[in-house]
Amino acid sequence: MRASLLIVIAVLVLAIFIVYGLFVLLRSIFAFFAERKDVRQNQQLSAEYAERRRQRDKELAKRLENGCEHDFVDPLRIFPPGVCVHCGLAEKRPAGKCDHVWRRDPGGAPDSRCEKCGEQFGSSAWS
Repeated sequence: MRASLLIVIAVLVLAIFIVYGLFVLLRSIFAFFAERKDVRQNQQLSAEYAERRRQRDKELAKRLENGCEHDFVDPLRIFPPGVCVHCGLAEKRPAGKCDHVWRRDPGGAPDSRCEKCGEQFGSSAWS
């Protein structure tokens, strides 16, 4: 009687371990395929983002094609950093609504003003 009880308990413990092992295995397989699906989606989103980025870079490069020989170094610091001293366009499109076109302000102070929105840069902008 005792031996059969121990055998039944051993079989139940073994069955519990087997069921738990199957549960862990199935859960791992499910997690693997879910992760694989997420990786595919991320790769697809990354490819779409890279394509949009290339397209935007082409559009940004076109905005600088205005016949000007751009010089983005301003030794007098009249224009904001990265702005062409000849045509007034920034090397990279600024954040915000206005694509500033900077012109030297005719006043006495060395500063500049956007001809589209009127934003000011230079010594008189800080006073």
